[in-house]
Amino acid sequence: MKNPTLANKSIQAVCFDLLNVMIFDVPDERMVELAASVQRVGLKTYCYSNMSRAQMEALDKQHPFLHVFAQTFFADDIGPKNEAGYEALAQKTQPMPAANCLVIDDIEHNLTAARAAGFPTYHFFGNRASSQALEEFLIRQGIDL
Repeated sequence: MKNPTLANKSIQAVCFDLLNVMIFDVPDERMVELAASVQRVGLKTYCYSNMSRAQMEALDKQHPFLHVFAQTFFADDIGPKNEAGYEALAQKTQPMPAANCLVIDDIEHNLTAARAAGFPTYHFFGNRASSQALEEFLIRQGIDL
């Protein structure tokens, strides 16, 4: 699916899929820096993953990177990435409406669930060209990285 330009330019937060930030159990430094840049310009950064919190904390001990997220959510916290999980995410990020939090994921059915819960989405394909395209997309949304 082609990533549409958001009609709503009032993005206040970006929710990254954790696996988009990882390459074979090692953080993708470009994506970690992109998440940190989003946070530095004043937007909230969230991470939502179907992995368990315990798995991620163990990985973070080896390769610290979770610090770039204001808040992390895992399947054992709010449920898997389905419509109910994204509705739970919307509750956790209030008072900000779901429409102001861009969800980035590489799996279409996760994006479909996020859109059903009211989130704008960006389909990330998980390679360096995708990282560059994501950065350009965020800049077009008015996020001054």
